[in-house]
Amino acid sequence: MVRGDGETNFDRHQLLLVDRKYVEVTGVTQIASFDRNSFVLMTIAGNLVIRGEDLSIKALSLENGFVSIEGSIQSSNYSLTEAKDTTTSRHVLRKLFR
Repeated sequence: MVRGDGETNFDRHQLLLVDRKYVEVTGVTQIASFDRNSFVLMTIAGNLVIRGEDLSIKALSLENGFVSIEGSIQSSNYSLTEAKDTTTSRHVLRKLFR
């Protein structure tokens, strides 16, 4: 996500679903896999699986952590395998380097 000052911001993850036909996701770090029926997105909040029919990428900017998908969206689920908690990692690193 791009902040107003033009800097990239991966501190937030948002999911915006519109009429089950369009979804915008921020905080995306990688697209693990995709086809016309599913997308697996790695986000700062964990792995997100979006399922549906005739899914396609409308916009993509991994530099900004943004992807939008259109099609007939049937479900969105976070998988049990979650991304590392960057907040906890930062706190541990701060303590180590004090």
